[in-house]
Amino acid sequence: NGFINDFKKRHKFSSKKFHFKRRPDLTHEQEIEWIMHLKDLLNTVENQRIVNCDETAYNLYPKGLLTWAKLGLDNFRYALFNNSLKSIDIDGNDKENITVLASITADGKKLPLMFIAKGITVRSENSQINDIGSHWKTHTSNGWMTNDAFITYLINLRLYFSDNNEIHLILDCYAAHRSEPVKEYAQLLNIILHFI
Repeated sequence: NGFINDFKKRHKFSSKKFHFKRRPDLTHEQEIEWIMHLKDLLNTVENQRIVNCDETAYNLYPKGLLTWAKLGLDNFRYALFNNSLKSIDIDGNDKENITVLASITADGKKLPLMFIAKGITVRSENSQINDIGSHWKTHTSNGWMTNDAFITYLINLRLYFSDNNEIHLILDCYAAHRSEPVKEYAQLLNIILHFI
């Protein structure tokens, strides 16, 4: 509290968590070319057939919750049940997460999520994800998106649309999205990939 805070206020700076750069620099021409491509796509294709997808990490244990705990206890949470404080044992690592791929159509319809468990068997899916209703799930050895997991997503996407008409999928350039097997499956399933 002092000079630095005053300086930030006076010059309208705020502290924000920064993100490391992960994408290459684009020229202005490349940006314009992508924007024009996207505008053309939105104007020539039914918006319900344009899908945007991306992965994110989904925490298995909630973060940032305030709790009551006795001094010296690390792995306990307390919650109010029926007007009394009960302890809840948290047997796990709050840094654990699974990958989830979310999709939405250009007209705003949210598609089923695809959860990716970490493990080498379907049993790992059931232990980490269990019943997820109409959502999709798979597993990979490291819990991240792989070629096989993305092909599973493409198959689910095709089944979701229940016809063989073109689907236009907007996605980033993650390696598992642009492998040759993925491109071949997409073509076979009549899914056109548009890489951001």
